Amino acid sequence: MASAKIEMAFEGNPPFSPPPTFHTGQIVRGIIIVTPAANTHCRHLWVSLQWRTEGRGDCDTGVAEKLDCFQGSLIAGVLVQIPFQFTLPQSPWSYSGKYVSIVWEVTVDVDVPWKVNPHGALPFVLTSASRASSTPSPHSTRSQPTSSVNAQASFTIPSGEAAGVDMILQNVTGSENPVMQAIHQELPRLSLQEIQDLINAVPAALMENVEREIAEPIAARLTAAGAVIQILSHSRETL
Repeated sequence: MASAKIEMAFEGNPPFSPPPTFHTGQIVRGIIIVTPAANTHCRHLWVSLQWRTEGRGDCDTGVAEKLDCFQGSLIAGVLVQIPFQFTLPQSPWSYSGKYVSIVWEVTVDVDVPWKVNPHGALPFVLTSASRASSTPSPHSTRSQPTSSVNAQASFTIPSGEAAGVDMILQNVTGSENPVMQAIHQELPRLSLQEIQDLINAVPAALMENVEREIAEPIAARLTAAGAVIQILSHSRETL
């Protein structure tokens, strides 16, 4: 097994600090320090900006950008410093749910021959630029988002698989009123004030652990009203 000490930190955020919060479109920079325990050859040192789901069921992942930052000899005890820089994408935002969560991170994978690759991960929270720049009042009218995200539902449920899903409100495009009315019509258990609070807190769960057949048509109608919906699937557990 290849052995190496890997240290990672974002610029302005010391090592071992809590995960920082960044907004969509922001440029983030950082440093990776690799100190090998033995001489070896590095075929590639991959640094990736990616998200993954964690919780019930299979783990989904998405790689926003992947960089090959180093190739060559690694000398025992001699550290290698690798700076990185990424422009953060518009979606999906970080989300922590009861059954499924979305986690963003910068990862490093040191590709060495005939050995298990040393690797590391540096998590962070991704939120929207509009939420990072202002905090709307409960009865304010949301302006047109600066994000290039289109209003669409993202269905990640494997075909034919029985699974519960979480339906996440990721954003609202245009005026909030049509979305509020649509949510109130589809989910009458929620008051208008509760819906407004959910919109102000996006990303927020509208439904958790429901059947695919229930979530799909509701998500489609909310999307038509101007909501950006993401559906996260998870395997059903036997109680």
